[in-house]
Amino acid sequence: DVVLFRRRETTTTLELGAVQENGNVAPLSTWTLESAYTSETSDMMEFVADEEDMFPGLSSDEIEVLCVLDGSVMSYGSRQVGG
Repeated sequence: DVVLFRRRETTTTLELGAVQENGNVAPLSTWTLESAYTSETSDMMEFVADEEDMFPGLSSDEIEVLCVLDGSVMSYGSRQVGG
């Protein structure tokens, strides 16, 4: 699942994250602010999880999950780059 969360040590910054198999959340970032894919009805951005942020990820002690994003708005898949 993809979630909207904030880190417990800050209350203003909202982040996107992907829930990992261990239940922790890996923060997501974008390659670019330009649309990765476009169509007549929407622009889409591609998000990635940095390998260094994935494991162990952020635990529920470190973050507050504000909502789980609906799959029709955002989906999560895996992709390996460079090897």
